Formats: sequence, C-alpha cells, structure tokens
Amino acid sequence: MPGPPVWATGGAPVRATLRRCRTSLTFRPSGPETYTDQVLPTGAPPDRAHADVAATARETVEDVREAVAGIPVGCVASYGDIGERIGAGPRQVGRAMSLLDEGVPWWRVVYADGTPASCHGGRAPGLLRDEGTPMRGARVDMERARHRAPPSAP
Repeated sequence: MPGPPVWATGGAPVRATLRRCRTSLTFRPSGPETYTDQVLPTGAPPDRAHADVAATARETVEDVREAVAGIPVGCVASYGDIGERIGAGPRQVGRAMSLLDEGVPWWRVVYADGTPASCHGGRAPGLLRDEGTPMRGARVDMERARHRAPPSAP
C-alpha cells in the first residue's frame, strides 16, 4: 500500500521516524482468568511506561469481565453502556470482549441500536431469545431490556 504523498509527510525522514515509533499491543491468553500483554515500541526494551500500559490493558479486560458478568438474565448492555461504567470507549470494550472466555455471557452485550453480536457463529439472537430478552424483530428492544448499572468508582 503506498504511503501518503511526500508533501503530506514532509518526506522520507518523517516516514522513517513514524516507522521507528510504531507501537504494538498484543494480548495472549495464558489461561481462563489471566492474560499476558506485551507492549513494546519496535526495537525498544520494555520500560516502566510500557508496563503501566500493559497493566491498564489487563485492568480494562477485568473491568469488562466484571461488568458483563453483572448483566442479569433477560437484560443487555451496549458496548457504550459498559464503556461509560468502566471509563473506556466502546471500541476498547469490544476489544476486551474478544479476549474473554466462553464462561462470560458475551451475548448480553449488543450494539447501541440493539443489534446482537455476530461472532460465535451468530448464536447471540438465539441465546437472547432463550433468556426471554425483549426483542423487536432481529434487534433487542433497548428501552425494555437495557441494564443500567451505576458507574464504577474511579
């Protein structure tokens, strides 16, 4: 894929600087309840700042796990609802959800418009119906089914 035009980046030295500053975040499951993280800039040794980022990522995953586990049967929460509760964005919640094991009721987390998740072979709508979650066609009736948990204390 070609890069941006030279006039937009200031030329090759800027591209080289951006390449050196690239950061990767990798989560690897190490068991059903724990995750190991590696956050390292390309070619740099780990330092305290990177350890702090890794710890924050682990905390986010655990906060999401706790919030999702607290959604009662027959209720749902949107990614944004959970994000508000734990102090994260909906995309961060989605990423953390992808790291949770099957023991967490993942199907109770839906899009803001009530659309169920499409992962796990599209099983979410059936699981929601089995729990008696109020539906409007293929979507969850968010007015009746939304679980409003109080925000977590900082």
